[in-house]
Amino acid sequence: MNKSNILFGSSKQKNGLLIPQEEVSISKLESMEAESPLKEINQDQTKNEESENVLFSIKHELFENENKIGQNQDDQKCLIYPNPFKELRIPFDKIQFILQPLQRNGILQCQIRKITNQSPKENAKYELTMFDLPILIAEKFHTFFKRKIVIKQSGSNYFAGKLKWDNYGKNFIFLDNKVSPKKCSSINMQRLCIGGANYQKTGKKKPHKIRVYLPELNSNNEMYEYRLEKCKYFDGQPKNFQEFQNREPEYSPQAKSFVLPFYNRALIASSKNLQLCQQGKNQVFFLLGKIEKGLYNLDFQWPILPLQAFQIAMSCFVSRASD
Repeated sequence: MNKSNILFGSSKQKNGLLIPQEEVSISKLESMEAESPLKEINQDQTKNEESENVLFSIKHELFENENKIGQNQDDQKCLIYPNPFKELRIPFDKIQFILQPLQRNGILQCQIRKITNQSPKENAKYELTMFDLPILIAEKFHTFFKRKIVIKQSGSNYFAGKLKWDNYGKNFIFLDNKVSPKKCSSINMQRLCIGGANYQKTGKKKPHKIRVYLPELNSNNEMYEYRLEKCKYFDGQPKNFQEFQNREPEYSPQAKSFVLPFYNRALIASSKNLQLCQQGKNQVFFLLGKIEKGLYNLDFQWPILPLQAFQIAMSCFVSRASD
Protein backbone atom coordinates (compact mmCIF):
# COMPACT_ATOMS: atom_id res chain seq x y z
CA MET A 1 0.00 0.00 0.00
CA ASN A 2 1.41 3.40 -0.97
CA LYS A 3 1.84 5.65 2.01
CA SER A 4 -0.28 8.79 1.82
CA ASN A 5 -0.63 11.83 4.02
CA ILE A 6 -3.81 13.39 5.35
CA LEU A 7 -3.39 17.05 6.14
CA PHE A 8 -5.61 18.74 8.69
CA GLY A 9 -5.90 22.35 9.73
CA SER A 10 -8.05 25.44 9.70
CA SER A 11 -8.52 26.75 6.18
CA LYS A 12 -9.58 29.75 4.13
CA GLN A 13 -10.80 30.19 0.57
CA LYS A 14 -8.48 31.39 -2.20
CA ASN A 15 -9.62 31.19 -5.80
CA GLY A 16 -12.22 28.62 -4.78
CA LEU A 17 -9.66 26.23 -3.21
CA LEU A 18 -9.11 25.26 0.40
CA ILE A 19 -5.74 26.70 1.57
CA PRO A 20 -4.67 25.34 4.98
CA GLN A 21 -3.40 27.94 7.44
CA GLU A 22 -2.04 25.59 10.07
CA GLU A 23 -1.40 22.11 8.75
CA VAL A 24 -0.26 19.07 10.62
CA SER A 25 0.95 16.16 8.49
CA ILE A 26 -0.12 12.77 9.79
CA SER A 27 1.66 9.89 8.05
CA LYS A 28 0.22 6.41 8.14
CA LEU A 29 2.13 4.12 10.50
CA GLU A 30 3.11 0.61 9.53
CA SER A 31 1.29 -0.76 12.58
CA MET A 32 -1.91 0.94 11.48
CA GLU A 33 -1.40 -0.33 7.95
CA ALA A 34 -1.11 -3.91 9.15
CA GLU A 35 -4.43 -3.67 10.97
CA SER A 36 -6.23 -1.92 8.12
CA PRO A 37 -8.96 -4.07 6.54
CA LEU A 38 -8.19 -2.37 3.22
CA LYS A 39 -4.63 -3.71 3.05
CA GLU A 40 -5.77 -7.12 1.88
CA ILE A 41 -7.84 -5.43 -0.83
CA ASN A 42 -4.78 -3.58 -2.13
CA GLN A 43 -2.83 -6.85 -2.12
CA ASP A 44 -5.55 -8.39 -4.24
CA GLN A 45 -5.29 -5.44 -6.64
CA THR A 46 -1.53 -6.03 -6.94
CA LYS A 47 -2.17 -9.62 -7.95
CA ASN A 48 -4.42 -8.37 -10.75
CA GLU A 49 -1.88 -5.96 -12.25
CA GLU A 50 -1.05 -8.40 -15.04
CA SER A 51 -4.57 -7.99 -16.40
CA GLU A 52 -4.53 -4.26 -17.08
CA ASN A 53 -8.22 -3.66 -16.47
CA VAL A 54 -11.25 -5.46 -15.14
CA LEU A 55 -14.33 -5.52 -17.29
CA PHE A 56 -17.91 -5.04 -16.22
CA SER A 57 -20.45 -7.33 -17.82
CA ILE A 58 -24.20 -6.87 -17.62
CA LYS A 59 -24.40 -10.65 -17.46
CA HIS A 60 -22.10 -10.63 -14.39
CA GLU A 61 -19.15 -12.23 -16.14
CA LEU A 62 -15.48 -11.21 -16.04
CA PHE A 63 -13.18 -11.14 -19.05
CA GLU A 64 -9.52 -10.24 -19.52
CA ASN A 65 -9.56 -9.29 -23.20
CA GLU A 66 -10.08 -5.56 -22.74
CA ASN A 67 -7.11 -4.61 -24.92
CA LYS A 68 -8.60 -6.38 -27.93
CA ILE A 69 -11.99 -4.80 -27.30
CA GLY A 70 -10.50 -1.35 -26.78
CA GLN A 71 -8.72 -1.49 -30.13
CA ASN A 72 -12.07 -1.78 -31.88
CA GLN A 73 -13.55 1.24 -30.15
CA ASP A 74 -13.44 4.79 -31.53
CA ASP A 75 -10.96 7.13 -29.86
CA GLN A 76 -13.82 9.41 -28.85
CA LYS A 77 -15.33 6.63 -26.74
CA CYS A 78 -12.07 5.98 -24.80
CA LEU A 79 -12.46 8.33 -21.86
CA ILE A 80 -9.53 9.54 -19.77
CA TYR A 81 -9.21 8.52 -16.13
CA PRO A 82 -7.43 11.46 -14.37
CA ASN A 83 -4.41 11.10 -12.11
CA PRO A 84 -5.49 10.37 -8.49
CA PHE A 85 -4.68 12.69 -5.59
CA LYS A 86 -1.78 11.44 -3.46
CA GLU A 87 -2.70 13.56 -0.45
CA LEU A 88 -5.83 15.19 0.91
CA ARG A 89 -6.30 18.55 2.60
CA ILE A 90 -9.45 18.99 4.67
CA PRO A 91 -10.40 21.34 7.53
CA PHE A 92 -11.35 20.04 10.96
CA ASP A 93 -14.94 20.84 10.02
CA LYS A 94 -15.73 17.90 7.72
CA ILE A 95 -19.15 19.37 6.88
CA GLN A 96 -17.41 22.36 5.35
CA PHE A 97 -15.18 20.05 3.32
CA ILE A 98 -17.94 17.85 1.85
CA LEU A 99 -19.88 20.90 0.62
CA GLN A 100 -16.99 22.37 -1.36
CA PRO A 101 -15.59 21.28 -4.75
CA LEU A 102 -12.17 19.68 -5.07
CA GLN A 103 -9.18 21.04 -6.92
CA ARG A 104 -9.29 20.52 -10.67
CA ASN A 105 -6.02 18.66 -11.19
CA GLY A 106 -6.97 15.11 -10.25
CA ILE A 107 -9.50 12.56 -9.10
CA LEU A 108 -10.14 11.60 -5.46
CA GLN A 109 -10.17 7.86 -4.74
CA CYS A 110 -12.40 6.83 -1.82
CA GLN A 111 -14.10 3.69 -0.56
CA ILE A 112 -17.60 2.83 0.67
CA ARG A 113 -18.02 0.02 3.16
CA LYS A 114 -21.33 -1.52 4.17
CA ILE A 115 -21.52 -1.76 7.96
CA THR A 116 -22.59 -5.18 9.19
CA ASN A 117 -25.81 -5.00 11.20
CA GLN A 118 -25.91 -6.76 14.55
CA SER A 119 -29.68 -7.16 14.27
CA PRO A 120 -31.93 -7.81 11.22
CA LYS A 121 -34.14 -4.95 12.42
CA GLU A 122 -31.35 -2.38 12.11
CA ASN A 123 -31.28 -0.05 9.10
CA ALA A 124 -28.64 -0.55 6.43
CA LYS A 125 -25.60 1.71 6.94
CA TYR A 126 -22.67 2.66 4.72
CA GLU A 127 -19.44 4.46 5.60
CA LEU A 128 -17.41 6.68 3.27
CA THR A 129 -13.65 6.72 3.89
CA MET A 130 -10.85 8.77 2.31
CA PHE A 131 -7.32 7.43 2.76
CA ASP A 132 -8.76 5.12 5.47
CA LEU A 133 -10.17 8.17 7.31
CA PRO A 134 -13.94 7.85 8.04
CA ILE A 135 -15.79 10.87 6.67
CA LEU A 136 -19.54 10.17 6.39
CA ILE A 137 -22.13 7.60 7.49
CA ALA A 138 -25.33 6.98 5.50
CA GLU A 139 -28.35 5.26 7.09
CA LYS A 140 -31.24 4.02 4.98
CA PHE A 141 -34.84 4.44 6.19
CA HIS A 142 -37.32 2.56 4.01
CA THR A 143 -40.79 2.02 5.43
CA PHE A 144 -44.32 2.52 4.13
CA PHE A 145 -44.17 6.20 5.14
CA LYS A 146 -40.45 6.99 4.80
CA ARG A 147 -38.04 6.51 1.90
CA LYS A 148 -34.86 8.41 2.63
CA ILE A 149 -31.19 8.11 3.44
CA VAL A 150 -29.81 10.36 6.17
CA ILE A 151 -26.11 11.24 5.98
CA LYS A 152 -24.14 12.27 9.06
CA GLN A 153 -20.55 13.09 9.84
CA SER A 154 -18.69 9.95 10.84
CA GLY A 155 -17.90 9.79 14.56
CA SER A 156 -20.51 12.39 15.48
CA ASN A 157 -24.22 13.07 15.18
CA TYR A 158 -23.84 16.12 12.93
CA PHE A 159 -26.38 16.09 10.10
CA ALA A 160 -24.65 16.36 6.70
CA GLY A 161 -27.44 15.84 4.16
CA LYS A 162 -30.01 13.39 2.84
CA LEU A 163 -31.58 11.97 -0.31
CA LYS A 164 -35.14 10.94 -1.08
CA TRP A 165 -36.66 8.84 -3.85
CA ASP A 166 -40.02 7.90 -5.34
CA ASN A 167 -41.99 4.66 -4.94
CA TYR A 168 -40.19 2.96 -7.80
CA GLY A 169 -36.61 3.89 -6.92
CA LYS A 170 -36.14 5.66 -10.27
CA ASN A 171 -36.06 9.35 -9.30
CA PHE A 172 -33.93 10.90 -6.55
CA ILE A 173 -33.28 14.33 -5.08
CA PHE A 174 -30.17 15.29 -3.07
CA LEU A 175 -30.45 17.76 -0.16
CA ASP A 176 -27.81 19.60 1.85
CA ASN A 177 -27.42 19.93 5.63
CA LYS A 178 -29.77 22.84 6.26
CA VAL A 179 -33.20 22.84 7.95
CA SER A 180 -36.53 21.73 6.48
CA PRO A 181 -38.74 24.68 5.37
CA LYS A 182 -41.47 23.30 7.63
CA LYS A 183 -39.24 23.78 10.66
CA CYS A 184 -37.56 27.08 9.78
CA SER A 185 -39.00 30.46 8.81
CA SER A 186 -35.66 32.00 7.78
CA ILE A 187 -35.11 31.41 4.06
CA ASN A 188 -31.33 31.57 4.50
CA MET A 189 -31.43 28.55 6.82
CA GLN A 190 -33.72 26.42 4.66
CA ARG A 191 -32.18 23.41 2.97
CA LEU A 192 -31.18 23.47 -0.69
CA CYS A 193 -31.47 20.89 -3.42
CA ILE A 194 -27.91 20.05 -4.50
CA GLY A 195 -28.77 17.53 -7.20
CA GLY A 196 -30.96 14.77 -8.49
CA ALA A 197 -30.81 11.53 -10.47
CA ASN A 198 -33.04 9.62 -12.86
CA TYR A 199 -32.67 5.88 -13.54
CA GLN A 200 -34.38 4.64 -16.68
CA LYS A 201 -34.59 0.87 -16.99
CA THR A 202 -34.44 -0.34 -20.59
CA GLY A 203 -34.85 -4.07 -20.01
CA LYS A 204 -32.59 -6.93 -19.02
CA LYS A 205 -30.86 -7.14 -22.41
CA LYS A 206 -29.77 -3.50 -22.51
CA PRO A 207 -27.84 -1.29 -20.03
CA HIS A 208 -29.87 1.17 -17.97
CA LYS A 209 -29.73 4.88 -18.78
CA ILE A 210 -28.78 7.11 -15.88
CA ARG A 211 -28.90 10.89 -15.71
CA VAL A 212 -27.50 12.91 -12.80
CA TYR A 213 -28.23 16.64 -12.45
CA LEU A 214 -26.01 18.87 -10.29
CA PRO A 215 -26.13 22.67 -9.82
CA GLU A 216 -23.63 24.66 -11.87
CA LEU A 217 -20.65 26.34 -10.18
CA ASN A 218 -19.78 29.97 -10.80
CA SER A 219 -16.32 31.46 -11.26
CA ASN A 220 -15.83 31.48 -7.47
CA ASN A 221 -16.65 27.74 -7.20
CA GLU A 222 -19.93 28.63 -5.51
CA MET A 223 -22.94 26.44 -6.22
CA TYR A 224 -26.16 27.74 -7.73
CA GLU A 225 -28.85 27.79 -5.01
CA TYR A 226 -31.99 25.81 -5.81
CA ARG A 227 -34.81 25.46 -3.28
CA LEU A 228 -37.56 22.87 -3.43
CA GLU A 229 -40.92 23.99 -2.12
CA LYS A 230 -42.16 20.41 -2.46
CA CYS A 231 -40.54 17.06 -3.11
CA LYS A 232 -40.39 17.38 -6.90
CA TYR A 233 -38.21 15.02 -8.89
CA PHE A 234 -36.38 15.96 -12.06
CA ASP A 235 -37.84 14.72 -15.33
CA GLY A 236 -35.24 16.64 -17.34
CA GLN A 237 -32.29 18.97 -16.96
CA PRO A 238 -33.33 22.01 -14.86
CA LYS A 239 -32.08 25.51 -15.59
CA ASN A 240 -28.63 26.29 -14.11
CA PHE A 241 -27.92 22.57 -13.66
CA GLN A 242 -25.33 20.44 -15.45
CA GLU A 243 -26.05 16.92 -16.65
CA PHE A 244 -23.94 13.78 -16.25
CA GLN A 245 -24.72 10.57 -18.13
CA ASN A 246 -23.68 7.02 -17.40
CA ARG A 247 -20.98 5.70 -19.68
CA GLU A 248 -22.77 3.04 -21.65
CA PRO A 249 -21.00 -0.33 -22.10
CA GLU A 250 -20.06 -1.57 -25.55
CA TYR A 251 -21.33 -4.92 -26.77
CA SER A 252 -18.50 -7.41 -27.24
CA PRO A 253 -19.06 -10.27 -29.70
CA GLN A 254 -16.19 -12.16 -28.04
CA ALA A 255 -17.71 -11.86 -24.57
CA LYS A 256 -21.29 -12.00 -25.91
CA SER A 257 -22.33 -9.28 -23.47
CA PHE A 258 -21.83 -5.58 -22.68
CA VAL A 259 -18.41 -4.69 -21.27
CA LEU A 260 -16.78 -1.55 -19.88
CA PRO A 261 -13.19 -0.80 -18.72
CA PHE A 262 -12.88 0.17 -15.04
CA TYR A 263 -9.16 1.09 -14.81
CA ASN A 264 -8.52 -1.68 -12.26
CA ARG A 265 -10.96 0.00 -9.85
CA ALA A 266 -13.52 -2.84 -10.00
CA LEU A 267 -12.65 -6.43 -9.16
CA ILE A 268 -16.15 -7.92 -9.23
CA ALA A 269 -18.80 -7.52 -11.92
CA SER A 270 -21.91 -5.89 -10.47
CA SER A 271 -25.00 -4.05 -11.65
CA LYS A 272 -23.94 -1.26 -9.26
CA ASN A 273 -20.69 -0.59 -11.16
CA LEU A 274 -21.12 2.87 -12.65
CA GLN A 275 -19.24 5.59 -14.50
CA LEU A 276 -20.49 9.11 -15.24
CA CYS A 277 -19.29 11.43 -17.97
CA GLN A 278 -20.44 14.64 -19.68
CA GLN A 279 -21.32 15.16 -23.30
CA GLY A 280 -18.43 16.68 -25.20
CA LYS A 281 -15.89 16.03 -22.41
CA ASN A 282 -13.45 13.13 -22.71
CA GLN A 283 -13.11 12.34 -18.99
CA VAL A 284 -14.53 10.09 -16.30
CA PHE A 285 -16.05 12.33 -13.61
CA PHE A 286 -17.46 9.63 -11.32
CA LEU A 287 -16.73 5.93 -10.84
CA LEU A 288 -18.29 3.34 -8.56
CA GLY A 289 -16.71 -0.12 -8.65
CA LYS A 290 -17.26 -3.21 -6.51
CA ILE A 291 -14.11 -4.85 -5.13
CA GLU A 292 -15.66 -7.38 -2.76
CA LYS A 293 -18.92 -8.05 -0.96
CA GLY A 294 -19.94 -4.89 0.88
CA LEU A 295 -16.91 -2.86 -0.30
CA TYR A 296 -16.77 -0.41 -3.22
CA ASN A 297 -14.32 2.05 -4.74
CA LEU A 298 -15.74 5.55 -5.18
CA ASP A 299 -13.78 7.98 -7.37
CA PHE A 300 -14.85 11.49 -8.37
CA GLN A 301 -13.40 14.81 -9.49
CA TRP A 302 -14.35 18.48 -9.88
CA PRO A 303 -17.09 19.76 -10.19
CA ILE A 304 -18.70 16.99 -8.12
CA LEU A 305 -18.78 17.71 -4.36
CA PRO A 306 -17.85 14.93 -1.89
CA LEU A 307 -21.41 14.94 -0.48
CA GLN A 308 -22.88 14.73 -3.99
CA ALA A 309 -20.60 11.82 -4.89
CA PHE A 310 -21.74 9.90 -1.80
CA GLN A 311 -25.38 10.67 -2.60
CA ILE A 312 -24.98 9.46 -6.19
CA ALA A 313 -23.52 6.19 -4.92
CA MET A 314 -26.37 5.76 -2.42
CA SER A 315 -28.94 6.36 -5.16
CA CYS A 316 -27.29 3.63 -7.21
CA PHE A 317 -27.49 1.21 -4.27
CA VAL A 318 -31.21 1.94 -3.86
CA SER A 319 -32.08 1.78 -7.57
CA ARG A 320 -30.09 -1.38 -8.26
CA ALA A 321 -31.18 -3.22 -5.09
CA SER A 322 -33.88 -5.07 -7.00
CA ASP A 323 -31.79 -5.74 -10.13
